[in-house]
Amino acid sequence: MDRKQQRRHTYLQRVVFIASIIILVVLSTLLVIDQVWVRYSLSSFPRYHRLKLVNPTLPIENTKIALVSIHKGLKYHGLLGSFLKNNKHSYANLHKYAYVDVLPDDEDLMPLQRPEMRLHNRPVYYEKPRFLLYLMEKYKQLEWLLWIDGDAIITHPYVSIEEQIEEFQNMHKSNDLCLVWAKDTMPNAGVILIRNSPTSRELFRTALDTWDETDTFRSFTDQASITAAIDRNEMYQDCSLLLSEGRSVLLQS
Repeated sequence: MDRKQQRRHTYLQRVVFIASIIILVVLSTLLVIDQVWVRYSLSSFPRYHRLKLVNPTLPIENTKIALVSIHKGLKYHGLLGSFLKNNKHSYANLHKYAYVDVLPDDEDLMPLQRPEMRLHNRPVYYEKPRFLLYLMEKYKQLEWLLWIDGDAIITHPYVSIEEQIEEFQNMHKSNDLCLVWAKDTMPNAGVILIRNSPTSRELFRTALDTWDETDTFRSFTDQASITAAIDRNEMYQDCSLLLSEGRSVLLQS
């Protein structure tokens, strides 16, 4: 390598090094800004939205109601992740419910029956119904399970699940209520209240073997499968309560 090539090589090395430092500084700055913004945003919540863990967590074996969620991925790290987890955990402890957000081993969950469900990132979405079915079948003393997506929060922590159950049963006018969810533009599975009954367990087993060909976007596939399972079975329709957009706040808060 002659001197000209050597100088050019050295120059390129310096450019790459400087560019790497600049990128690192920019990313670090953005991370700091993001954390500051998250801290500021969280501080704007009323105090009751930032409940501390006031009671020890009860074992799921000793409770009749469980709050269930999954927190996986980068967004659940740092301040925001801690807030999202502690918000749900604090609510469960306050009302003496079980709090569960740790998935069991995949082999302990019901296998996905349809090959379409195993493509791309779809298995991640189907963790929800598989997890809920696993808990219902393992802990038969559980009477109700409240599922809340990981990126959702509880905004009215002093309203108990029991109070809401009573209101939903009055709205449904039946003792065989098995599932409550709410409608945005379509049924939304981000927050679901499920009775641990044979009908509910069968509904979830059916959903895990139901592929909805009309799910155009192929994104929220578990939601589409649950919707299709209910729509195709009169028994599931009769025992489920779909809240209208105007009443969705009764569940989604």
